[in-house]
Amino acid sequence: MTNRELLKELHRLQLKVSELRSEAERAPKRLRASQLKIDQQQKALSEHLDAIKHIKVAIHQKEVSIKDHHATAERYQGQLKAITSKKEWDALRHEIDSQHKAIAAIEDQILELMVELDQKNAETAVLEKALQTAREEYKKAEEQIGSRQGDLLAQLKQAEVELKAAEEQMSAELKSIYNRLVAAYGGAEAICELQGASCSGCNTEATLQQQRDVAAGRIVTCKSCAKLLYA
Repeated sequence: MTNRELLKELHRLQLKVSELRSEAERAPKRLRASQLKIDQQQKALSEHLDAIKHIKVAIHQKEVSIKDHHATAERYQGQLKAITSKKEWDALRHEIDSQHKAIAAIEDQILELMVELDQKNAETAVLEKALQTAREEYKKAEEQIGSRQGDLLAQLKQAEVELKAAEEQMSAELKSIYNRLVAAYGGAEAICELQGASCSGCNTEATLQQQRDVAAGRIVTCKSCAKLLYA
């Protein structure tokens, strides 16, 4: 195999390995993203249910407060019978009225809380559905990735074997340049096709002599980016 053919094959295999590896690495990321969505939906639902719990507790506390105010008002009402002074009677009557006003205010607060509770309860089904959907999407992604990942890894392993076999065919001179560029740029970026008269990596135009050398299968690197050229 000539240098020209070998570089073309190396570039093809490097691209293939890079694409397969990227796809294989995307699979776990996709699952992590799906799991993150589940966690977010679970957190939203948990916080929502906690809010409902707090509203119910607040309603209960206010109902207890109303009972206390009623009891106080009744106690004051009973004390009115024993009072003979108009001033004391008026003062106690004022206290009874204050208890009733407090009860009315708390009842309004309870009504507002019950409206809020109804709204929250209506939202619960939406949040539960969102969580269920997130779990179903994760399961679907897991099944798709599971069936694809095994085949993908097998293809990647085969491509790496083919790449290694192709690399072993390089001359010492080519291998030295190739290894240096692979270390610097990464596999697929170490080699560029000469498209027309320009390097496909940096669009720098090759000299006429470089074009002739590439066509003849000689080792040529781009004068700008220093990557190996083939055509």
